[in-house]
Amino acid sequence: LPLRQRVEQAVIALVKQPGGASMDSIVEALFAQFPGVLTPDIRQIDACVKQHAVLSGGKWIYQGK
Repeated sequence: LPLRQRVEQAVIALVKQPGGASMDSIVEALFAQFPGVLTPDIRQIDACVKQHAVLSGGKWIYQGK
């Protein structure tokens, strides 16, 4: 899969966790999962999170699409 799709899948998995995930924890997890030249741009992460989740109480919660 292309990197963009792998990042999207990882974001969805993170925001599907019970209680959701904070943006800081999402970024930290993605930077660990995709190190070096694979590290996604923060704007890509932000757009992907906003596409698949809603912010509630400081956590991003999956919204099924």
